[in-house]
Amino acid sequence: MLLGPERLLLPLQRLAQSFSERDWSNLTRLYSMQAAWRAFLLSPVVGIGWGQFGWHFPLLVDAAGLQSQFTWPVVNSFPLQILCETGVTGFAVFSVATAALARAAVRGFRDPRRRARVTACAVATVGVWLQLLTFSQYNLPHVWLAPGVLLAALADGGDAGGDGAGDPA
Repeated sequence: MLLGPERLLLPLQRLAQSFSERDWSNLTRLYSMQAAWRAFLLSPVVGIGWGQFGWHFPLLVDAAGLQSQFTWPVVNSFPLQILCETGVTGFAVFSVATAALARAAVRGFRDPRRRARVTACAVATVGVWLQLLTFSQYNLPHVWLAPGVLLAALADGGDAGGDGAGDPA
């Protein structure tokens, strides 16, 4: 808002840009996701194999999508990558692990001694992992650091160096 009211339209402009046939910056993501979905449909139970998307991409994408990749194609959505490369089986394992972490975070939030720490770590983890809905570079440190810090906050007994009430000794 400080930069002017025209900035309010920026999200709509970015959405329109995603479907523009003249602007390839976001079309690359859509073509990658199209090919990933088609790969999932080839082998829905076990997927096409972890790391195999790039080999399948040229056969699965629309003709215009062949021009969309400048280097090795990636899925551009980590959950969709899991689904296409490991199938429903791998996605189920990923979902169970995600649900277990979410359930533990809710339990940690209920503990007043850990509420602020767990909330901050959970918000950071959700923020980082929301990025992975349109990004599949899972080897970046912050992608795994955020849930790691959340797990550390959940494992902590709640004593932040105060009176030792969380110390089992």
